[in-house]
Amino acid sequence: MVPEMTKLEAWCLNWIRKHKGKAAAIRAVKLAEIYGGASERKVRQAVECLIKVHKQPICSSYDPHYAGYYWPVSADEVQATYEQLLKHGVRIIQRARVISKYSTEQVLGQLRMELDGQGEAETRGRGDTETSG
Repeated sequence: MVPEMTKLEAWCLNWIRKHKGKAAAIRAVKLAEIYGGASERKVRQAVECLIKVHKQPICSSYDPHYAGYYWPVSADEVQATYEQLLKHGVRIIQRARVISKYSTEQVLGQLRMELDGQGEAETRGRGDTETSG
């Protein structure tokens, strides 16, 4: 069973539906500003829920001239968003593969070496020397 839309979700959907086509896209930060009382992060989460849970065909664009969310008016806009999301997903998977090659011990070992190196440098910088008495 699909949960009922929250007040913020319903509000975002109403506003995004008014922004028809990529050229009319509205940024999450602007939606948060207009709504008042919701952060940009909360707006992004609401839009994500509208898409994933409520199956709303909200498109988005990273294009600096038309960045934001919008209601699609053509199959081309839907296709462009689809391709953009696939590329983004591939970039995330590529990052995950790089990160997965490092074990926790490798990362912690590197951190220990860096910290040990800093401690030695600080000691030398203070002019601490051992003296025998």
